[in-house]
Amino acid sequence: MDLYGFALLSLSSLFAVIDPLGCIPFFSGQTAGLPRRRKRRILVKALLVSLLVLLVFTYAGSAVLRTFGITVDAFRIAGGVIFFGVGLDMLQSRPRR
Repeated sequence: MDLYGFALLSLSSLFAVIDPLGCIPFFSGQTAGLPRRRKRRILVKALLVSLLVLLVFTYAGSAVLRTFGITVDAFRIAGGVIFFGVGLDMLQSRPRR
């Protein structure tokens, strides 16, 4: 996979995980009584913190996994198990715990 393909895959994955369109009602509800200027400052601060966290995990994530002795394949398997559990709960119409 070339660099552009990897960048497109990464950005589309981040868009799906972060779900910016789903966060709009939450942000609007939390900042309902604030003036527009204050809302903008809160939004910029939240975006900068999010960017910082993503960059830290992008560059230090593999070191953290190595420190705890977790392989990438084990991480993928654990993620699959979690997704399977959530999907099974959805199929059985049970509320989340």
